[in-house]
Amino acid sequence: ATAAVGLAGCAPAATDEAPAKDEDLPVTGEDPYANAEIFYSTCPPECQHHNLKGYVVDGKLVKVESSELNDCAACARGIARGLMCNDPNRLTVPLLRDGDKGSGKFKEITWDEAFDLIQQKFDEAIATDGNQSICYATGSGNFGAMHGPVASAFFAHLGGATTTVGKLCCAGVYESVVYIYGKRFLDCRNQIENSTYCIIWGNNPAITKQGYFQRFENMVDNGGKLVVIDPIYTESAAKATDWIAPWPGTDAALGLAMLKTIVDEKLYDEEFLLAHTCAPCLVDKATGEPVMEDPEDPASFVVLDTATGNVVRHDTANITAALTLEGTPQAEQYNTEFELIYANAAPWTAEAAEVECGVPAADIQRIAREYATAEHAMIVHNMGGFMRTENGTYAVAVGAYLAAFCGQIGHEGEGYSDAGGVCEVKTGAPIDVPNLLEKMPAIPCFKFGESILNEDPCKVNVFWSMTGSPMTQWPNTNMVRKALEKIPFVITVDEYLTSTALYSDLVLPCAGIFEMDGVLAQNRSHWIQLMEKAVDAPGEAKSDLEIFT
Repeated sequence: ATAAVGLAGCAPAATDEAPAKDEDLPVTGEDPYANAEIFYSTCPPECQHHNLKGYVVDGKLVKVESSELNDCAACARGIARGLMCNDPNRLTVPLLRDGDKGSGKFKEITWDEAFDLIQQKFDEAIATDGNQSICYATGSGNFGAMHGPVASAFFAHLGGATTTVGKLCCAGVYESVVYIYGKRFLDCRNQIENSTYCIIWGNNPAITKQGYFQRFENMVDNGGKLVVIDPIYTESAAKATDWIAPWPGTDAALGLAMLKTIVDEKLYDEEFLLAHTCAPCLVDKATGEPVMEDPEDPASFVVLDTATGNVVRHDTANITAALTLEGTPQAEQYNTEFELIYANAAPWTAEAAEVECGVPAADIQRIAREYATAEHAMIVHNMGGFMRTENGTYAVAVGAYLAAFCGQIGHEGEGYSDAGGVCEVKTGAPIDVPNLLEKMPAIPCFKFGESILNEDPCKVNVFWSMTGSPMTQWPNTNMVRKALEKIPFVITVDEYLTSTALYSDLVLPCAGIFEMDGVLAQNRSHWIQLMEKAVDAPGEAKSDLEIFT
């Protein structure tokens, strides 16, 4: 409400007249949607990929609501898809820059002219500096199996192009959990209500996950405990049963102190560690490398069999692997992975962590014990602010180890990082992606401006931006602006004249949700969803698939 009041003076058509009330409107007794055609689509941003139900009357999308298929309601962002279809500010024709970059001066051109110009610029770039001088960047704007993969297919058929790398949202998760668990997306999100103990660590789902925060509330109503770890008393903390407030940037120490408590008090799940992890696998002290029975076999880890005292392959039948080597002859030459992980936690007594984190030692030990002994526990890290600190990736890794040590993963009501969905379903792609004959460079999106200005790792002559807006979504806005000014030809595909589009040479109008057919099978939902075209895109706007075709 405060925001609405503050922005009232900026409304496009602000007047002194009071807004119409329901009682001021004519009462006809008719259902305005009674004869509407019904279409279904989905909300592409990364909340829950909620299923959306659209009502079309006389060729116009007049209403969008959360469909009856959802197990929780779609949020305002999904419902706003109807407003976007009818927004008079949408781009409708290709625009060619007709002034300085950033001036907002463009002239309308035809699609034929746009395609001819793109081909000309691609040809010139390849002829002068090779395929690597073409760079493209994508985001999550139009997720889907039909439209999302098309860019990589197109540029592969072109012979390759420079890409951008790096994850601004969940970099800490990608750079730790993938190496610990082998993959990022573990089914967790749809298990929240089955949990009995949930730790929300460093994020605020009451605001950022409004579409399904009721799952956390239902978990509490079912008798579960909700713990929020955050320096700030957030909206989520206000709804939690416990709030732990470490000082910013100390999350790794907090997690290690929890892990030390769990190991020292033997609260870890030994059966799970031996059956489902590499905790007992041996590591050579001299090299720091895992010991393999066969160097050519990447799965031939070895362990110490406590029954025979022999070092054997980990999957040998009828053995009992040792988690620690203390008191054995092998201790001079090897460590177990269990020992190496614990060595990181060993200095972090609860008292030491209290000094570092500002969290009472008794609270650290209490939540460690509760988490380890809970019937079904999960840790929700997601896009926590602590990931963006110097030790952020390390802190995420510690949380992943907590889940593995306690066996709180892989079962109902358990999990880590709040992802999940149908990410293992093969959906195919509309266009095959050929293998490249030569490896193309990659530019870290964190250093995009710097890389372009320094022509490191390559000079970029053409930049294609779609399903995102680097100007406002990548770090160091001024540097990104200078980079867009330096690149000779920038193409942006979008529904709106974004900040990135303002600094582009060619802007192509893109179709949105309910304006194109598609399929979505992604890692946010258990649904495989048909995305139906309900109305035509405004003007001459085309889908990403149409543009690349």
